[in-house]
Amino acid sequence: MNGIAQNVIASCIVIGMLLCLSACGLSTAQGDFDKGMAFFNQGNYDAAIPHLQKAIEQDSGFVDAYLYLGRSYLNTRQWAKSLAPLRTAYRLSPDRTKGMIQDLIMDAILGAASQGIKLDTEK
Repeated sequence: MNGIAQNVIASCIVIGMLLCLSACGLSTAQGDFDKGMAFFNQGNYDAAIPHLQKAIEQDSGFVDAYLYLGRSYLNTRQWAKSLAPLRTAYRLSPDRTKGMIQDLIMDAILGAASQGIKLDTEK
């Protein structure tokens, strides 16, 4: 075998090993997002949150991960925590998220306000 053929074979082996490693356990932003979305779609928002956070840690420009993290916080009544990811989703993609984000941020503000009013009346 000549040197070129050996280099090609070695390169193929390295690429194959890298593909195997990535499929066998190295986490990706898309993979974590998909796991989070599976929980989100089941209505298990508490379980979705860590996966969506991990997706954002791996890809700080992942608009949908920010959007669904904010929505998960809203659905678990963590109003204040929902605002930062929703604002980030809007900042990253204002044209795509504009209408939806405005409604979700309004929900967060109203939820926080009503929770504050409820706490004040319970005292």
